[in-house]
Amino acid sequence: AFLNQIGATRIHTAQNGVEAVKVAAENDFDLILMDIQMPDMDGVTASKLIRNSDHASAAAPIIVLTAAARSDDIENYREAGLNEVLAKPIIAGDLYQKVVNVFEGM
Repeated sequence: AFLNQIGATRIHTAQNGVEAVKVAAENDFDLILMDIQMPDMDGVTASKLIRNSDHASAAAPIIVLTAAARSDDIENYREAGLNEVLAKPIIAGDLYQKVVNVFEGM
């Protein structure tokens, strides 16, 4: 609902990391929000597979949503190609700012 309010018109969801990789391969996304703790494949592995693919979504900014947001965790996420980290619980204003940050940095 929040993403719709800020103008997102094409939102897809995935129930696990394997599905996230598949959905990213089938679409050309402007932005990917990736949870770290998912069944079947974690968000870091899924993000690496997306980044290393030849699909259009490979270049999309990825914002990671996680409860694990210590400095060493954040460093690992950045090394995996993630653009921004948003610690849970998610606050709408913080998510909005992360979205703005990734698009201003492009």
